[in-house]
Amino acid sequence: MDRCKTCKHWAPCAGVAHWENDKKAGGICSSGKIVEDYWQGHGADMMVYSYAEDGEFWTGPDFGCVHHQQVDA
Repeated sequence: MDRCKTCKHWAPCAGVAHWENDKKAGGICSSGKIVEDYWQGHGADMMVYSYAEDGEFWTGPDFGCVHHQQVDA
């Protein structure tokens, strides 16, 4: 499976964090298949988290996902 570090939806974290060492190694996924808005849809290939706290999904660079899209070279 392809990994986050080569996906166009993934960006390394920047800035100060509670877990500074982990944040330096990881990033945030911005895929449209992961949504916070419970009313936005429930497709068979989506992950919907039903709380409105401006949440983000942090992943390590070696996390993998079926929605991976290779970064354009």
